[in-house]
Amino acid sequence: MTELPASVVAPLGAIIAACITGTISFIGLVISKEQKTSEFRQAWIDALRADLSEFASQARRLAHERTPFDIRRLTGSLFEQMDAEKEEILRPDPLLVNRQRFAQTYYSLRLRLNPDEDDHRQLLAHLEKTLQILSESAESERPDQVAVELDATAHVARAVLGEPLYRLSLGIAAGLTIAFGVVIGIVVVVGLSQAYGGN
Repeated sequence: MTELPASVVAPLGAIIAACITGTISFIGLVISKEQKTSEFRQAWIDALRADLSEFASQARRLAHERTPFDIRRLTGSLFEQMDAEKEEILRPDPLLVNRQRFAQTYYSLRLRLNPDEDDHRQLLAHLEKTLQILSESAESERPDQVAVELDATAHVARAVLGEPLYRLSLGIAAGLTIAFGVVIGIVVVVGLSQAYGGN
C-alpha cells in the first residue's frame, strides 16, 4: 500500500474535519430548532387546554341557568304587572360575567384553531353545536345536551392536542438528519479508500 504524500494528506484531513464539523453543526441546528418549535407548540397546547376547560366550565354553568320569572307578571293587577316588569329590567343579571367569559373563551378558541385542518374543523363544529344548544334548546333539556356535546368535544380535542402528524414529522426530521450524517460518513470513507487504493 502506498502512502499519500503530505501535500495531499493535509488538505484531505481539513476536508474531512470540515465535513464532520458541518454534520455536527447541522444536527445541532436541527435539534435546537425542533426544541424551540416544541416549546412553542407546548405553550399553544397549554393555552388551548386552558381555553377548552374554561369553555366547558362556563357552558355547564350556563346550561343550568334558569330564566327568573316573577309570577306577578301573570296574576297581578295591571300596576303589579308593570312593577314586576320594571323590577325585572332593573335586576342585575347574575350570570352576565359567565356569559361574557363564555363568549370570550369561545372566540379565543375560534381564533386559536385552524379551520383548514380536519381535527380543528371538527372541534370548531362541536364548539358551535354547544353554543347552539345553549341558545336554542329548552331549559329542561339543556344540561343533558350540553354534557353530551362537551364529551364529544373533549374526544375531538384529544386528537387536536396530540396531533399524531406532528410527532410523525419530528421522526422524519430526525431520520433525515441521521441519514445525512450517514451519507457524509460514507462519502468520507469512500474518498479515503479511493485515495489510498488509487495510488
